[in-house]
Amino acid sequence: MGSYMNCRVELVEEKLDPSSAFEEFMTANQSRAIASYVGIVQGEVAAIHYQMLRSQFEEIVKKTCIQVGRGLRMVWALHRVGLVPKGEAVSFMAVAADHQSEALEMITLLTKTVRGASILVKELLLEEGKTKIVNGHEVS
Repeated sequence: MGSYMNCRVELVEEKLDPSSAFEEFMTANQSRAIASYVGIVQGEVAAIHYQMLRSQFEEIVKKTCIQVGRGLRMVWALHRVGLVPKGEAVSFMAVAADHQSEALEMITLLTKTVRGASILVKELLLEEGKTKIVNGHEVS
């Protein structure tokens, strides 16, 4: 999976604390460039119920790492599954690399790939009480 030292891929059911995850990421790395992304449930929803298989999530992260390949030192991808209320973090992704361009390329590609993946099933619980199922596509 490229030349990075550490890859952490997790699906978590409990509340995700991006500050703690970032602090842990920073403690574990010594690279020159770091890029991170935190996804938060927002918009006209009360909550979103996420479903995804760990093996499929790992495969997507692995393929994305191979695509970028060079200069990566550490890649973390944490994503919530289950019910995530509005205002809470649904994902934390961070990349440590030798150079800024590699870190930014990887974090951009990783977030776009995960958000658009057909393995991600979202059930939107809309504020007016309706639900809407979305499979790997942006909802406006």
